[in-house]
Amino acid sequence: MCGICCALFRGQKPGKLDFSCSRLKNRGPDASSQAAVDIDPQTHLVLTGHVLHMRGCLTPQPATDKAGNFLQWNGEIFGGLQVGPNENDTTLLLSKLSEKSDVEHILGTLSSVQGPWAFIYWQEKTKKLWFGRDFFGRRSLCWHLPQSSTDPFLLTSVRQNTEELVEVPSIGIYSVTLTQTDCLHITVYSWSEAVWPGTMDLVTSDNLHLGLVGGIDEQFAGYSRHRGKFEELGWQGLIDEVEMEVQRISARNLGRDDRIITDHGKEARFPFLDENVVSYLQTLPVHIKADLRYPRGLGEKILLRACAVKLGLIKSALFPKRAIQFGSRIAKTENNKEKASEKCSRLADPT
Repeated sequence: MCGICCALFRGQKPGKLDFSCSRLKNRGPDASSQAAVDIDPQTHLVLTGHVLHMRGCLTPQPATDKAGNFLQWNGEIFGGLQVGPNENDTTLLLSKLSEKSDVEHILGTLSSVQGPWAFIYWQEKTKKLWFGRDFFGRRSLCWHLPQSSTDPFLLTSVRQNTEELVEVPSIGIYSVTLTQTDCLHITVYSWSEAVWPGTMDLVTSDNLHLGLVGGIDEQFAGYSRHRGKFEELGWQGLIDEVEMEVQRISARNLGRDDRIITDHGKEARFPFLDENVVSYLQTLPVHIKADLRYPRGLGEKILLRACAVKLGLIKSALFPKRAIQFGSRIAKTENNKEKASEKCSRLADPT
């Protein structure tokens, strides 16, 4: 888990830019570094990284190679690329990306990575800035699109100052180039089936991780809306709703969850969004995962309930779903009139 940030801008070359806000440093307390690339006399790229060391040798970011490429990697490689017990995945991925400069190689390399990730990669030979998030959007990456010729293009794990940011849609891999008229040209190479509203055990530091159950309700029909679809449209309605939930999961809460958890120097784990787990669950008939002919507290997530019974957790296996913020009554401790869709004024201070 790391805090990564880069700014691409036109104009006079700056001195060392201040990307040292506490939110970014909280994500990576072990090492901080900054690098600059002069693309041309008027175009500059500044990259800043804050690293939480997980495995292999401590590798400050942005990592670089002899060819002048730079990589900022906020992720974990659990499969797809072979990472040795003492290897650092940032160094390995940079070496792999730098082997070739063609688009197919970049896309193929990143598509093969299993695990949560967000990245920024400067490719010196082609003068391209690559970036993106994994299909499920398990790591935060936000952008600020320029509103004027002096406004920078910004990519960052978290908000820096008062700039307006939105999450980078997890619909594919992006590249940025400058046109002859000095305009930014953004290309997206889409994942198949990616959806976004408006478009579409190698680690030993156990104290750094927080396991989360994201993806369970989406895949096991745990929400009340799933039961509503089943009652209205039957099995096909339920199948369609579950499929839609899985496809749009990157646009829901995972980026937000990552920003909150990593602000405390911890890294989230989403075992039910592991690529192999998701692929296996998609091969199962829906009635194996959820049978909503049974009442609430039994039919939804029925496969998980059966596993709990097998493990001896019989009482827990029959509990109906209740969100922790409501079950613990945390949601009502300060303002009973607040709604989940509203911004919390107490957390809105950008400092």
